[in-house]
Amino acid sequence: MYASSIFEHAEDIIKDNMDREFAIRPAVNAHKRGEYALSVPIFFAQAEGILSKKREKYLFFGDDSKRIYSLAKEKLGDDSLETAGSFGGLEVLMARLKWTGLKEKPPISYSLSGRQFHGYFGLNRNMVLQGEVIQEYATEINSLKVFSLLGCISAITSVTQ
Repeated sequence: MYASSIFEHAEDIIKDNMDREFAIRPAVNAHKRGEYALSVPIFFAQAEGILSKKREKYLFFGDDSKRIYSLAKEKLGDDSLETAGSFGGLEVLMARLKWTGLKEKPPISYSLSGRQFHGYFGLNRNMVLQGEVIQEYATEINSLKVFSLLGCISAITSVTQ
């Protein structure tokens, strides 16, 4: 279902990031044509760009204080989540769900030493953008994974919490 609604999801991302339409729309079109070697790197780059521009945090590089997981830990430790909004418990739950998945360094961002240490062999930004893998990353599922990451980053940067 997610794959069949990628255009609708892309419109939401573009609406919140109009300056990136020039890259996101062609990448989504490439995905729909099955050209995943084009879509995956663009989705990675746009997710990183949106996060760094809007939150001055990073997914894939920088010291720990500049990474997205430091912001997630800050948000999860923030007492204002407990009193946020008019819906009380529901808004707190949604805020916690949104940030919980980002509080640890994701394997998609492991360096070579991190991949070796954790024995991680899955999709990884460095391997794709630095040319460490050639064709292995260019699959529909990987394109959808990185598009999902892009959607997540767009969502958390388009709201104040």
